[in-house]
Amino acid sequence: LERFTEDGLRPLRAIRFASQLGYRIDPDTLAAIPRTLENFRRVSIERVRDELVKILLSPRPSYGLNLLEETGMLPHILPELSACRGVEQKGFHRFDVLDHSFLSCDGAPDKIELRLAALLHDIGKPAARTLEPGGTYSFRDHDKIGAELAEKLCVRLRFSNAQRARLVRLVRLHNRLHPYGAEWTDSAVRRAVNETGEDLDALLALSHADITSSDADKVAQRRAALEEFSRRIADLDRAALLDPQPPLDGLEIMRLLGLEQGGPEVGRAVKYLKRQIVDGTLDPQDADTARRMVQNREWEQA
Repeated sequence: LERFTEDGLRPLRAIRFASQLGYRIDPDTLAAIPRTLENFRRVSIERVRDELVKILLSPRPSYGLNLLEETGMLPHILPELSACRGVEQKGFHRFDVLDHSFLSCDGAPDKIELRLAALLHDIGKPAARTLEPGGTYSFRDHDKIGAELAEKLCVRLRFSNAQRARLVRLVRLHNRLHPYGAEWTDSAVRRAVNETGEDLDALLALSHADITSSDADKVAQRRAALEEFSRRIADLDRAALLDPQPPLDGLEIMRLLGLEQGGPEVGRAVKYLKRQIVDGTLDPQDADTARRMVQNREWEQA
């Protein structure tokens, strides 16, 4: 206890070492940690963040995370995550939101943004949970709520702006591939690639990490669906889908629409042509079809 009070960070470092090396903390030492929390609160947030990052990058971060909860440190570091304890999900999920988040973190690649995204992807569920008439729970907009909470968390822990932006985007989009099934059209697959952009591979990894059901059949079905999605995108030109370039420039679109200057109508036309390229209904080199689409103002009918 005396050693812990000399430096308020030492209890957290003890858990970090245990998480990295996989050893068991002496029971008396572990029992002393809750008595040091007042001292721990005075430690600079940057030092706390650095230890948390090391825990999350350890071979099995759930071990350290469970120790943080057991010793009462978790609510002082990640109160948004601590609030997930006891939030039942039912349906596909076997675990409550907190245990599910710990296991998802274990399953994510050992990059800090991915481990953090896996850990925090469901932090919006406590606020979003609604009990439906049939006895099941719904979590509408938990991705949006979670992204807002993740942004505040990153500011508080003083992560870099780049890390914050990526984490918020991953949390907001973590469910984008969840509905995937064989019934998805090629256009739907292409739209998913366009909307997820450079984070597609990260979101695929998070989707795999998100599978924590105890039902082997459900796990196999979900993994098979994600693998099928990966096969379908393998031959796509991702660069063209991320930045579709219509075969007409703004001046020609203005001429076709009879406009003397640009404006919202030109923007709507360009957006429509880009969407058709993403959907696969317009070849980026097919200027004739693009002209017909613009002349007919097809975006007004869409």
